[in-house]
Amino acid sequence: MGMIRWIMDNQRYNADYLAIPGIQAMQQAGEQSWTNATHLVIADELPTLAGQHLTLRHLTPDAEETPVVLNTDGELVDASTCRQARLFVTQYVTLADGQRVTVKSGLQRLKEAAEKLSLAQYSEQCGVPEAQIIALAETFTSHGRKAAVISHGGMMAGNGFYNAWSVMMLNALIGNLSLSGGVFVGGGKFNGVSDGPRYNMNSFCRKSETVRVKYCS
Repeated sequence: MGMIRWIMDNQRYNADYLAIPGIQAMQQAGEQSWTNATHLVIADELPTLAGQHLTLRHLTPDAEETPVVLNTDGELVDASTCRQARLFVTQYVTLADGQRVTVKSGLQRLKEAAEKLSLAQYSEQCGVPEAQIIALAETFTSHGRKAAVISHGGMMAGNGFYNAWSVMMLNALIGNLSLSGGVFVGGGKFNGVSDGPRYNMNSFCRKSETVRVKYCS
């Protein structure tokens, strides 16, 4: 999050890439991926609505549940048909039921989350010197889209998912997803189910009943 804070403060994110709101726009731009950075999120703490993506159905009851973005002309439009959307959005929207809610773009929400702490505070939290956080962020964003960061291990905690997710956000910010030199989805995995013989975990010879470790000599 400290690196994200620096990237946001210094505008070292890939704005053109992040402005692509859907598959159609991705194809038109000749890209290999897209993000929901521009998709609008309901920011008010309202029951059943808080944190939801704003959809066309929120605005028109009989419409589809398609995400909404703010296009470059400042209009609320279907994300799937928009070619380029605004990155940082905070504004009021009146829903079909008459409720007036605050909506923010996903990137705006990420920016605000990163701004909750200063670099000095992030440094104190993680034990990494502030100068090193800056150096890492600067180096990471100095190679265009030919840079990548992954996380494996060190995330096994109650907030591990959120930590890993924030690490992956670094890749999205520079637009390296599904590109040579960047990050690809679908690496190695464990095939836990397939045809063929298997160990019977209930009848291992000399199995230990006390520690549940089953073995054969």
